[in-house]
Amino acid sequence: MNILFQLAEKPEFLTSSEVEELTGRQFPTSQIKWLKENEWQFAVNATGRPVIARLYSQAKLCGIDPKTFFQPQKSGWEPDVEAFRKKYPPKNNRKKFAA
Repeated sequence: MNILFQLAEKPEFLTSSEVEELTGRQFPTSQIKWLKENEWQFAVNATGRPVIARLYSQAKLCGIDPKTFFQPQKSGWEPDVEAFRKKYPPKNNRKKFAA
């Protein structure tokens, strides 16, 4: 099964039990402390519980730096316009059309 379909079947955020399993802490204040100490990005909801995106947690647990994972990558290649113009100079023998 395609990974995108597997992700669609699960909620977008980790459940309370998944956060408890991840942190090894039962109480939200302890979970938040653990997440900060281990440099996890998260939000705190209105009930004071940490909210962690599932895709972020999967990337982090796989050893992928989420900061670079979710940013578009540059190709590192740009055309050398000057070299092209030297190799293929413009031709000035275009016909002018009368209006």
